[in-house]
Amino acid sequence: MIVPDGMQALHALVASAERCGMPERLFAVAAWRDAPPLHQAGSGLGPRERCMTATSSRGRIVAYWVTTALVAFELGSGGAGDVLRIQPVVEGMAHLGYTAYFCVILGVWKVLGAVAVLAPRFPRLKEWAYAGTVFDLTGAAASHLAVGDGAIKLLSPIIFTGLAFASWALRPSSRRLIEFKNQSGVLHD
Repeated sequence: MIVPDGMQALHALVASAERCGMPERLFAVAAWRDAPPLHQAGSGLGPRERCMTATSSRGRIVAYWVTTALVAFELGSGGAGDVLRIQPVVEGMAHLGYTAYFCVILGVWKVLGAVAVLAPRFPRLKEWAYAGTVFDLTGAAASHLAVGDGAIKLLSPIIFTGLAFASWALRPSSRRLIEFKNQSGVLHD
């Protein structure tokens, strides 16, 4: 029977899912876009490698969304507390040597950063949001260090900085800037 390449690939995916013991729906949804084409000759992937590719691809997507959700929650909730000038937030900022109006400025940027990280498309905006997140969190760690706070106060900004880097590194290709070299060898996006 002759089937189009797309259908042949789908049949190969289903057959591979059955060999791996994975439910067809899960395999097809998790790996259809991200798995290498199975119907191309010379792909070099056997059934086991195809299963591992689909599983690692799914794991990467889950890891991306978990880290991104945590970063967005930290930015959004922290930003809302800053904008609303909640008393413990204002006291904490005063302890670090910042004035109360700085809470509002920082809070607005945090909320906008949370929206940018979660929103589809706009990869350049996401790059700026991730950079701003790292600046905010490393600045918080440096501020706590400067006033002599203990290591426990440094832990939260350092952990969230790591989560921001993980979220940035795990982004799917649809959420990345595409760089290429033109004929003169100059990078563009």
